[in-house]
Amino acid sequence: MNDLIVIMGATQVRGLMNMYLSQLKDAGIETHVLDCSDKPNLNGGGNLGYRVKIFRQLANQFRDYEKMVVSDAFDICFFGQKSDVLAKIPTDRLIHAAEKNCYPDESCFLPIPDNGPWRYANGGLVAGTPEHFDHWCTYTERHPLYDPTMLDQHMLNIQVSEGVGCLPDYRTDLFYCAFGEQGELEFEKSVPVNRIYETHPAFVHFNGSYHPGEILEKWERSLR
Repeated sequence: MNDLIVIMGATQVRGLMNMYLSQLKDAGIETHVLDCSDKPNLNGGGNLGYRVKIFRQLANQFRDYEKMVVSDAFDICFFGQKSDVLAKIPTDRLIHAAEKNCYPDESCFLPIPDNGPWRYANGGLVAGTPEHFDHWCTYTERHPLYDPTMLDQHMLNIQVSEGVGCLPDYRTDLFYCAFGEQGELEFEKSVPVNRIYETHPAFVHFNGSYHPGEILEKWERSLR
């Protein structure tokens, strides 16, 4: 069995994608770029039905992998090691990135627990076993609030509020979302450190139009 693959959806190469692919290659992590030209054109994110379709497809296509990460392509960088990623991906459920911002607006009315600054769902990074990607699809389709046209991140926040399904990486052990950044992320010899929790996230997501310049400058200084 293969150990790990990172899958990213894209219709073209842009933004940080080449850097991201190079970082993963240097870490010895296999990658796959999924053609997302058939993704519904929705403002602010994809729809839930499309996510279920793609996750089920990927779970079947990469079923001979121990673990997998599905991520955005244009606004993510990788600063970790393969062994750490494998160790931090659970085998009993899916995890997704967590962010400070509550999106979409209707998610603000959900009883989301106060689990620290990064308490809301971010769908740009999801990790688990192929089996649990498939299980999540079935669970989500059977959810009483399931609507294939709803924003996928809204369903993720519903699951956060219920404490079931795909759950957030509250402490940013693996994933870090930079939107709302107030200097919490630092680097020690090129290794990211979230100073709130002293965790070492491997994937940094520059979400919500956050400009990566400041964080990348910190990273470059740590290499000197």
